[in-house]
Amino acid sequence: MPDFLAFPNPVLAVPCPICPSQAGSWCKDHRWAEGRGLHQARRALADEKFLDQYGPDATLVCIDDTWCIDPLGRAHIRPETMPQPLLSQHN
Repeated sequence: MPDFLAFPNPVLAVPCPICPSQAGSWCKDHRWAEGRGLHQARRALADEKFLDQYGPDATLVCIDDTWCIDPLGRAHIRPETMPQPLLSQHN
């Protein structure tokens, strides 16, 4: 399982499906030189793996340059269901 807390950027926890970069290494550019960028497909893969591992409500939070997992982080941003008003019938 990927360790999303082991690297300076959590996306580095998964290998890149575009370039030969393994977990822990930054993506390579079109000349296969290491840069500081991350391919979009790698970001998507990291999101997928993170949600598979921690569930749909979890999120990553950076606090003082340290990544933390908040198991209910996404639950806090979902809109709450508004109660429906009671309908009164007038005769």
